Order: sequence, then C-alpha cells, then structure tokens
Amino acid sequence: SKKSWTGRQVRSRKSTTPSISDSCQLKQRDVMKTMRKHIGKISACVDQEKKRAAATGSQLPETITLGFTVRPTGEVIQFDLGNPSYRKGLLFKCLKKTMKKVVFPKRAGSDCSTNLPVRIPK
Repeated sequence: SKKSWTGRQVRSRKSTTPSISDSCQLKQRDVMKTMRKHIGKISACVDQEKKRAAATGSQLPETITLGFTVRPTGEVIQFDLGNPSYRKGLLFKCLKKTMKKVVFPKRAGSDCSTNLPVRIPK
C-alpha cells in the first residue's frame, strides 16, 4: 500500500545558522533602566562640551548617538559616537570613561551592539 502525501503538514526547517537577533538578548528596557542610572555623568560630559562650544562660538547638534557593544557579562567593551566630528576630543574621552563604568544586567546570548540617541537640551 502506498502512503498518501495529501493532508500532511509540511514542517518548516529550523535554520542551523544563528542569526544576530536571536543571539543578542539585551532588552531595550534594560538598556534604558541602566542608562538612567548614569544619565548624570553623561549630562556632565555634555555640559562641559556645551561650555567649550559656547566659548568658541559653535553649537552642539540636537542629538548625539552613543554606540556601544555589551558583553553577556554586562560589560561595555566598545564605545563610539555616531557624530563624526565628536569621535575625538574631550567629549568623546569623557563619555568613553563614563561608559566603561556602566554595567548592564547579565544575560544569555552574545555581544550586543546598541545605538542610543541622546537629546541635547539647548
């Protein structure tokens, strides 16, 4: 007797290659909760830069983007600013020093790259 193929459900294959979204398990609310604890130090860096900018007659952009990579241990291992004109200098050094002290909750998964825009008040 032959088996009929009609009426059978087709099983979808699970991908054996890991995808980035699956391996990074850093939640947005954890990022926001952790960054709120350090907003004072981040603001201090920005305020220093605002004073320097005012002294030279220049202005800061409305937002700066903090880019960083978080290990599963919660440690920040890489830091960058999304604004090319601020990737060097005192603002960058101050923010990098602050981000080294930031520790996120431990979690499973792999390293997570995160971009966080920070609005700069006038």
